[in-house]
Amino acid sequence: MYDRVIIAEKPSVARDIATFLGNVTQQKGYLEAESGKTAVTNAAGHLYEQLMPEDYTGGEPVAIPWIPPDWKIRPKDARAAQQIRLIHRLIGDAKVIINCGDSDREGQLLVDEILEDAGVDPDGPKVKRLWLSATDPDSIAKAFAKLAPNADYRGFRYSARSRSRSDLLLGINGSRALMRSFGVFKSVSMGRVQSPVAELVNERCQAIRNFKPVKYYVPFVKMPDGTTLQWKESPTAGEGIDEEGRIVSRQLAEEIAARARKASWECTRAESEPRNEPPPLPHSLDSLQSQLGRAGIGAKAVLEACQSLYENKISTYPRTDCRYLPKSMLDDRPKILKGITHLFQRELAGADLQITGRAYNDGKITAHHAIVPTGVPPRGMLSPVEQRVYQEITRNWIAQMYPDAKYQDFMLDVQFSGTDLFSAKTSVLTAPGWRAMHGVTAEDSDADANSAKRKSEKTLGRNR
Repeated sequence: MYDRVIIAEKPSVARDIATFLGNVTQQKGYLEAESGKTAVTNAAGHLYEQLMPEDYTGGEPVAIPWIPPDWKIRPKDARAAQQIRLIHRLIGDAKVIINCGDSDREGQLLVDEILEDAGVDPDGPKVKRLWLSATDPDSIAKAFAKLAPNADYRGFRYSARSRSRSDLLLGINGSRALMRSFGVFKSVSMGRVQSPVAELVNERCQAIRNFKPVKYYVPFVKMPDGTTLQWKESPTAGEGIDEEGRIVSRQLAEEIAARARKASWECTRAESEPRNEPPPLPHSLDSLQSQLGRAGIGAKAVLEACQSLYENKISTYPRTDCRYLPKSMLDDRPKILKGITHLFQRELAGADLQITGRAYNDGKITAHHAIVPTGVPPRGMLSPVEQRVYQEITRNWIAQMYPDAKYQDFMLDVQFSGTDLFSAKTSVLTAPGWRAMHGVTAEDSDADANSAKRKSEKTLGRNR
């Protein structure tokens, strides 16, 4: 019936693809595009589920360890079964079938399962893979230009299927074994993810419960130029000093401070060295959740906001563990800037397209690249969380067009009476670089640097 059938994972992605292809007509359960030559349909996440042990035995209990005689799946509900029948009908006579599940392991598997259930070899010559990193028109066009055999992605299917089956085996056998060993008849669950996470939580609770605060003392000395020195911890334990080199005896701390106030001193080290701080890399999902977690935004809320931004073509694919970008995306910067300049004028004031940054590294790209803006400005109001997530994504992308922030690190060691060693360390920002995006100015940096330099020079080589 159709020259090609495209199977997306979500309805929103199917609509975006059909709109890109043009000449769209709504049909029952799918879209026609390209004047009837192409059908674009979708799953709705996984349409299948694995059979449970009692499904194989007609309801009879099974012994553990249990391994199924063969691995069977079935539609997860009546709605899924209806969608499966529709897709099977569409792909029956198609010349080309395109898997457009999400660009990850589960997205690969959930479409391949539909094909296998219809008797279509997902690794056959007529099955292709459309690997989308974003759903704006430019990204869709680039993905179609790189359309590849679906067989090239079979490893993703194997990985997802192996994980699914191992989860079932561990969950069924482990949970039932726990119930028997505990002698309980209520549900006790065990899982590949939940069990290690539960143990991490337990370890943390135990550490908090067993924590015993230790009072320790730190002698300080204020030099004539105003520099504050701190007693340098001892590398070995001794009387009044614990195993971590801290003074736990108040009497000892007072004796050290008293000696320092009366003793002669010698500056044994006064050094400074430059240090560069590169811009933060573009975000992965983990780094974005970690960053916004400090602002009180939960991981689930961040993921939901990322997914919404992706589905509205505002940012790229969210479920990525990579913080790097392919070098080919350097060419996308002018287009992206055109769409976001009016929203990020302060951040873009010092941006320089001549700076490529360390993020553009083909050798560090995994299945996906980092999360970045697409250049499509938000349409309508974003929720407060979506707004914060969008700003964080975009600012880290803009930061790649800034130079490193530059620091001068100052280290000072002073010995009193030849025995007690005190030290001071400070870092001064000498050139704000990418930190200018956050309101740090060169004038502030110069003032701090000159002050630290004067103090260091004043103390260097002096004795009392």
